[in-house]
Amino acid sequence: MGIFDKIKDALTVDDAERAEAARKEAAEAQAKADKIKAEAQKTADEARRKAEEAAAKAREDGGEAAAEAHRKAEAEAAEAKAKADAEVAEAQRKADEAAAAAKKKAEDDAAAAQKKAQDDAAAAKKKAEDEATAAKKKAEDDAAAAKAKAAKEQADREKAAADAKAAAAKKQAEAEAAQRKQQQEAASRAKAAPAAPAHKTYTVKKGDTLSEIAERYGVSWREMAKLNNLDNPDMIFPGQVFKIPNK
Repeated sequence: MGIFDKIKDALTVDDAERAEAARKEAAEAQAKADKIKAEAQKTADEARRKAEEAAAKAREDGGEAAAEAHRKAEAEAAEAKAKADAEVAEAQRKADEAAAAAKKKAEDDAAAAQKKAQDDAAAAKKKAEDEATAAKKKAEDDAAAAKAKAAKEQADREKAAADAKAAAAKKQAEAEAAQRKQQQEAASRAKAAPAAPAHKTYTVKKGDTLSEIAERYGVSWREMAKLNNLDNPDMIFPGQVFKIPNK
């Protein structure tokens, strides 16, 4: 793999395109130099051919004029070769300069692209770290807020339960106090009131009815049934002892 291929692999798409353009530019310069060399070589070959033809003709014709023509042809051939060599050297120099410039430009582009990639990676890393730190802090803050909220709700529930318990205890105490007061008042009234006279009693005989017994004592049979807890006033039996309602 050539230097341009290595550089192109290390660059982004845009940088690779610039490297490819530089490679093409260098290749074109080299092709141009090769073309100039070929043309110079062709010119030199043509001059040499003409010189050889002139020399051969001079040898055939003989004489001083032929020798002069031969020298002139050789001089022209040498001049053509020197000119062709100079053109080849200049073309090669330009091609080498173009290739070197293209190589340096590609290397500079690669270095700049690498630095930019490193800077972008560092910036992305720092941004990711900052975002992670912020996310962690937010999570910690949210957790602390949730914990504080839960603690407050628990405290509120405990306070509500304590308040409800205290209210219930207060109501219980008030109810007990009211009951004691009622009992005391009832006791006071009972103590102040005259004692109720004792009930007369009657022992049921065979053939008695509740209504007859009540009529005999001048009271209501319903009061007698109530006083003696009779579920069925029609069912009474000899030997039962009934209380007689006071008049």
